[in-house]
Amino acid sequence: MLNWLFGLFSGDKLRSAIKEREAHGYTGATDSTQHALNCAQTDRLSDQGVQGLIVERAGQGKPVAKLVAAAVDRGIPIPTASLSDATLGNIIKEREAHGYTGATDSTQHALNCAQTDRLSTGQIDSLIESRRAAGLPTGKLEAARRNRG
Repeated sequence: MLNWLFGLFSGDKLRSAIKEREAHGYTGATDSTQHALNCAQTDRLSDQGVQGLIVERAGQGKPVAKLVAAAVDRGIPIPTASLSDATLGNIIKEREAHGYTGATDSTQHALNCAQTDRLSTGQIDSLIESRRAAGLPTGKLEAARRNRG
């Protein structure tokens, strides 16, 4: 409902409103007004613009959660093939910090698969073993291993 109103804001006014509310702890995942502001901002981008900014910002180590959310909302594929291993890992970690898991979110699952698809079965087995020995979680790797048979 607020999207059309916020769509009338200038780019600077929109950015200021988003940053001010973020400074007060609001996120698009938990607050409908913040979500509407974020949508008004990303709606100004073409599909290719969203994909390009995901690659650009993630490559610079900048947050991309809003852009990934916009891509998901609009049904835009996330350009995982254009992302380095480190960048893909950073996107996954950023989304995990917001509570997304591969078990409950199809986008997170797809990102996890894109990450583990880059590994050989031997690499997955080795990582499972080393992470277990270090007492670290292995769930995503074990799921990837099961999916390979």
